[in-house]
Amino acid sequence: MVVMDHDISVTRHGHVDVITIERPDVRNALRFQTKEEAEQYVADLASRWFAVRSTRVVESDEPVNYRINNHGRAEPVESVA
Repeated sequence: MVVMDHDISVTRHGHVDVITIERPDVRNALRFQTKEEAEQYVADLASRWFAVRSTRVVESDEPVNYRINNHGRAEPVESVA
């Protein structure tokens, strides 16, 4: 079974559903000040998901819109006082 909704596809393999999010135009749209912050976010997110196959961090010229807070979680820059 394959379910597709523009950017998301769900494929069943036996008893496992594989969810693929494909948004190359925005690349998830989270932009951090440093590569280290972005990698920390990716590691945290991947630790909460099962069987993450791939991740990537790429450099961007777009303005920063997220930061890692004191609790190690990502938060929008707009919410930072």
